[in-house]
Amino acid sequence: MSTFMEDLSTEEQSRMEGALRRYGLNSKDHLCGGLNVPKHAEVTVTRHTNDNGFHCNILTKDADHAKKLIGVPDAAYTDDSPYTQPLPAKGNKTLTSADFRPQKHLDELRHIANTYIWGPSHEVAEYKSLIEEHTGQLDLSMHVYTTLDIRGKLSFPGEQAVSILAHTINFYPGGYNDVVGAHLIVNAQIINHKT
Repeated sequence: MSTFMEDLSTEEQSRMEGALRRYGLNSKDHLCGGLNVPKHAEVTVTRHTNDNGFHCNILTKDADHAKKLIGVPDAAYTDDSPYTQPLPAKGNKTLTSADFRPQKHLDELRHIANTYIWGPSHEVAEYKSLIEEHTGQLDLSMHVYTTLDIRGKLSFPGEQAVSILAHTINFYPGGYNDVVGAHLIVNAQIINHKT
């Protein structure tokens, strides 16, 4: 009986192993089966789900760990591929922990944290300690599947951040992910939109 990894090309195996390693996982212990979300149905997945997938949560240590797990490396931004989102405004002085008031600065802090994790972190590096002090650890809910066939609603309720790692994700008409109020990170070698 062949395993899932044996059915992949050497290049696909290498990419899948690399994606798993990013989260401290490996194919021997963490690759599982697929999930089928039936048409007109809702399938809820949490870190406690008992199905063919592998589920766990990872708490980040700091802002750099969060960037490594779910963010975009600074090296991705070059003159040929610049960061296209607006950078946080830099006033006459840097917002400090003593200045921070949640009711007044929360949106600004979110913008800064998003730029740090998904953008060029050096642009907001002076805010790193503020990000870590006021946002705490990121609780990443990790879900690993070989194949996802999504014909209905796949939901991840109550999560702060969700990462789906799969070799193949097939979206069929009417199929979608529902992640309300959370960050969704999808890492798949193949994403198909079926008609």
